[in-house]
Amino acid sequence: MKTRRFQTCRVSALFAAGCLVSLSAPASAAGVLDASDAVVTGFPGTVVNRNFARGSSPLDETVLDPKGAAVKVLALGAPRYVWDGRAWRAPQRLAIPLARTGLVFGVALDDAKHPNAYFTATSAFGIYAVIPDNDGDGYAERIRAGQAGARFMTGQWGEGGGPGAVWKMDGETGKVSLFAVIRLNGRGNGGAALGNIAFDAAHRQLFVSDRDTGMIHRLDMKGRDLGHFDHGQEGRAAAGLAPVPFDPANRLDVTSPDFDSEDPETWGYAAPGRRVWGLAVNGGRLFYAVARGDAGRPEVWSIGLDERSGAFLRDAKWELTLPREVSRDEISDITFTKEGAMILAQRGAQKGSYDYSRLARARKARVLRYWLERPDDPKTPSRWIARPEEYAVGFQPDYHNGNGGIALGYGYTEKGLVNTKVCEGSIWSTGEALRRNERLKKTLALGGPLNVSGLQGSPARPVRPFNAPPWASYFTSYAGGPAGARDSGHMGDVEIYTPGCGIGGQAIAGMPDSGYVTAWNYPPTDGWSYPESEDPSCTFENGCDGPPPDPSPCMKVKAKPYCDPATGQGGLELSIGSTAAGLSADMVKVTTPTTGVSLPGGPLAALSPSASIPVSGVSPGQPVTFNLCAFNKAEAGTGKPFTCCRATITLTAPEKTCGQGGVK
Repeated sequence: MKTRRFQTCRVSALFAAGCLVSLSAPASAAGVLDASDAVVTGFPGTVVNRNFARGSSPLDETVLDPKGAAVKVLALGAPRYVWDGRAWRAPQRLAIPLARTGLVFGVALDDAKHPNAYFTATSAFGIYAVIPDNDGDGYAERIRAGQAGARFMTGQWGEGGGPGAVWKMDGETGKVSLFAVIRLNGRGNGGAALGNIAFDAAHRQLFVSDRDTGMIHRLDMKGRDLGHFDHGQEGRAAAGLAPVPFDPANRLDVTSPDFDSEDPETWGYAAPGRRVWGLAVNGGRLFYAVARGDAGRPEVWSIGLDERSGAFLRDAKWELTLPREVSRDEISDITFTKEGAMILAQRGAQKGSYDYSRLARARKARVLRYWLERPDDPKTPSRWIARPEEYAVGFQPDYHNGNGGIALGYGYTEKGLVNTKVCEGSIWSTGEALRRNERLKKTLALGGPLNVSGLQGSPARPVRPFNAPPWASYFTSYAGGPAGARDSGHMGDVEIYTPGCGIGGQAIAGMPDSGYVTAWNYPPTDGWSYPESEDPSCTFENGCDGPPPDPSPCMKVKAKPYCDPATGQGGLELSIGSTAAGLSADMVKVTTPTTGVSLPGGPLAALSPSASIPVSGVSPGQPVTFNLCAFNKAEAGTGKPFTCCRATITLTAPEKTCGQGGVK
């Protein structure tokens, strides 16, 4: 991914200062996780039993692979190239086999010196049942429908855990142990299993959503259950809504003929009005996602936490309902930015598949971003702006190829190294068939496999229509190779270790939308370049691919102070030139968000070979931010992808100007 760079230069009254790109080296941490490592859950794959009885089919003898990875730790710190839509094999730091944890979805990291990771048992990757061997080949027999003597397939749940299990990976050693088993008043989970898990740093506790009962459980850091919250009863009552009570009779039973491994309606999920999944703690409240509200659409609610104990308060409130243009797929993950934006990830509707291929409905799940109304508009029902922003995930139109996991990560340098000074510079999403697009197939194939089921990392600031299709992205596979063309729903959740960006760290907020100054071309392919901007002068309708050469700074900016003779006020004069061979930029667009500052004759100027742009309205000592985009006018007019060199810089005017001992 490309990361956004923010640079500050101070302009002296006696000389002109130049700005070029410079970025930090990646940070590291001891223990299992290094800075920018991703902890990811996914489907572990299958194996075929050997020497099975004659008359049985290979599919009937295909079972969950006990050696396959249920959890992976992937190192995302050094792609070593600017994000450009290629498939990249991120180094694998650790893999936890299915035999240890069983199928898991939710991931949370705590704030220990060497952070521990927590995982929740899941049915999101299917429910698989067997009966004892009855053909003498030594293997249990797979079944589609429930029957007497049936049990869950080996590997469905981790040993000793079951469908209510929460597992813990020790941050120092990587050792995995059973952390907790979620029960409701002694009643175990029937098999619908758990949803997601969230860490509350302020009270050092964890929250877990239960898909079987619809409860949200509160655990201390030793795994002890501190109580539960019932949205169907308490949450709805607080909003004056009719209760949706827990039904203990609605329970998955693989020995019942009502059970169907290909019909999730028989898996014992809580009623949609009380079924919860995604969780996140923000501002002293627990935010949680409900499958359906009274309008029949997914909702987000929140409940306060006692300031001292962290216990649930009695102030549950509705936050928002997904709009009609968004699918009804459940919200499986929630995260918040430092600036207060709420990001939601949907997961496609649950599917059951005897051949393990289609585990969730494909091409519907979105990643959405909501902002608070500021100030809150009393005329609107929600305190959140009604229309969400959206990220493009995957190349398949309409770029709704998420699998329900999201996490914010660091930005990256122009050399493709993580920049730990840029918190929340990237957003990572789990997804499927991430590089498939029939129209762009030939071009995409130059950059690796198309059926990537794994992670997509993209700029976190800009949203659609920027990056649609998502050429400005990294893609890395979970399984290490291409997934099947029919596969869907094989990825789970993701969390990224970002020390210094969370509680107790020095967060860098308000990073600019624009990136570092870099341009690149792609000879040996077709000479096209990758998009890197949402800037109106640099739109990209088609996309391109191919590895960049060694990227280098492509723009040089100088500034000198001057005195405006017409007004007697001080100003700056920008001198902008292209420095990259092959860029052929002949135009530059310059804008400034700084209040009171203007660019007479802007925003477009010709580079021949440099542009001189006056800046007026600048006060002594005032920092002024400029957004720049250099490009070739003829290339831009073709409608094809073209090279665009972008930068955001901040220049500080001298303290003395215009008759104050400064510039005359």
